[in-house]
Amino acid sequence: MTSVTFDASVKRDQLVTLRKMVALSIPINIVLGLCALVVATYYGNGREGAIWFVLSTVANAARLVACKFPLPTMPSGGSAGDLEASYKTTQNYLRLHIVLALASGLVWAWVPVLCDWYTSPQTLFYALIVCGLTAGAVTYGYSFANVPTAFITPPLVTSAYWLEQSGGLDKLLISITVGLYLFALIRGARVNERLFCNDSRKRNEAIALSGQLEKTTNQALMLARNASELMGIDKLTGLLNRHGFSDRAEPIFALQADNVMFMLDLDGFKSINDAFGHQAGDRVLMEAAKRIEEVIGQHGFAARLGGDEFAIVFTQPCADSSFRFLAKTLISAVSRPYLGIEPLTLGVSIGVYHGSGAALDDALMCSDIALYAAKKDGRNQFRIFDADLRDEIERRRDIEIGLIEALAQQNLEVWYQPIVRSDTQQIESLEALLRWHHPRLGWISPPKIVSAASSIGRSGELLKYIFKDVATTLSALGESDIMIAINISPRELARNDVEALITECFSADGIALSRIELEITEDATIDQENVKLRLNSLSEKNVRLAIDDFGTGYSSLATLQQLQITRLKIDKSFVTGTRAGSTNSSLIEAMVKFSDALGFEVVAEGVETKEDLHMVKSLGCAFAQGYYFSKAIPRREVLAMIEQRNQSGSKISGN
Repeated sequence: MTSVTFDASVKRDQLVTLRKMVALSIPINIVLGLCALVVATYYGNGREGAIWFVLSTVANAARLVACKFPLPTMPSGGSAGDLEASYKTTQNYLRLHIVLALASGLVWAWVPVLCDWYTSPQTLFYALIVCGLTAGAVTYGYSFANVPTAFITPPLVTSAYWLEQSGGLDKLLISITVGLYLFALIRGARVNERLFCNDSRKRNEAIALSGQLEKTTNQALMLARNASELMGIDKLTGLLNRHGFSDRAEPIFALQADNVMFMLDLDGFKSINDAFGHQAGDRVLMEAAKRIEEVIGQHGFAARLGGDEFAIVFTQPCADSSFRFLAKTLISAVSRPYLGIEPLTLGVSIGVYHGSGAALDDALMCSDIALYAAKKDGRNQFRIFDADLRDEIERRRDIEIGLIEALAQQNLEVWYQPIVRSDTQQIESLEALLRWHHPRLGWISPPKIVSAASSIGRSGELLKYIFKDVATTLSALGESDIMIAINISPRELARNDVEALITECFSADGIALSRIELEITEDATIDQENVKLRLNSLSEKNVRLAIDDFGTGYSSLATLQQLQITRLKIDKSFVTGTRAGSTNSSLIEAMVKFSDALGFEVVAEGVETKEDLHMVKSLGCAFAQGYYFSKAIPRREVLAMIEQRNQSGSKISGN
């Protein structure tokens, strides 16, 4: 496309959007006109009001008719003459809308007649109607500034003039204010038009570039995708990508006093990918993006930040009730059934930021925290960032700042909890568990430590810290056959070269990698090819792999086999307090049976009492872990426990 073609496309986009918004604004214009007629009639100006309303209705009707004219077609591959003709037709239509807007504005300029030239007691009513109508005109006419400018100038100029003529200091000041108001509205309309034209040009350039490159080789197609991404467009959904989102959202958060951001995450998307494949998942993402755009309409813009995560920024101030309604509407729209993935269903969780003065990055963090809180409330929920969540941010920042110092000064600790054979209660392995006592906040949970390390870019350093402590413990155990299990999250696996870290921390000390076991959460086995490749590479080096908290996520047996898993750890929610004949006991028995069939070892977590131990033994769990045997304890204590066992040959005593 040439520059002239892009100019024509932008003008056509301006016309299309203008017609839609004019068609929406005319009913409001008519309603306000009726209100003015009623007040005029009530206070004795019925004849003037009727004439004025008829003229206003004629102008509105003409504007609606103009919105129905056939749109000029954009010639595809036609001559320069065809393109120029289409461009001129579009320009003429836009000029027509300017003239009709001016005509309507001139009618509204005669409102002072209905209130005795702004001297009657009804002056305030008419002034408010004129100000509200003109502000709305600028809002609806954001694509083409000349139309709202033509409409608002006559009524506001005449209002300012007659207010000044009516006498009095207050009226003079109001007249000056109306003039400033007119200047601000015109300036806002110009800014809105520039933003619209810039967005339209980018979109048309992206469409044109994509259409041209589809006809070339695969290499050219790759170049098109790269160009699309550089232009800020997500190639799958057509929404903005993370880069494009930042470019467009940052000026809004810098200039707009009141901002609203939604962060959305699809509930159940990983299950769809695993059950129906990535192509089905891509179709669902495209359909979800389409539904999101349909709901937000002209209120704002959406972006796909990555995976199944989306963000929405509203381009105009939004009342609390409005964005609550939009959040509910989004949940309803996105969670409607999707063709081809029955019987699975999809939902959406939404985190909402609403406030002023925050930079874009801060708003993203706030909405992300609200999203996490919404997910904890269950599927299809939204949560607004509030004072409680703000306290959570402050706590998170304190943790992040403190973690930097704790890593530097080696104030973190790794404690160890035994895993025993359920029949002999002899220690078979240890689980390494991170511990940190913050000087002000007290004990910090391991997931929060890991999350903080990821946020400040120290996850690799934290992993290395844990690995080195485990290496020291394994060296202290000498020739013992006891293994040590280390918890690791999918995010850590994806972002860090875990294989290199393990080689650096263990091989140098001559520790056999078969004495190391990585415990990963069950959702790490879903829709993460990079994670699968890394885990399989580690398995080939004899690093053992275990699935932690099994039964709380969603994994196919085929995936478990592909990952060369050696051990499943049944989540404590199934184990603690389970009685014979209960649903949980049946589930444990089923897990043990298919694990035996696939060659997996089974560890029952959460063994708290002698009754729990007897239950898991009777159900066939070969290994057990829980407070009945020991809590997590520091290295020196666990080494002393093992030494005492070696000397006496005794089993661990229950609590």
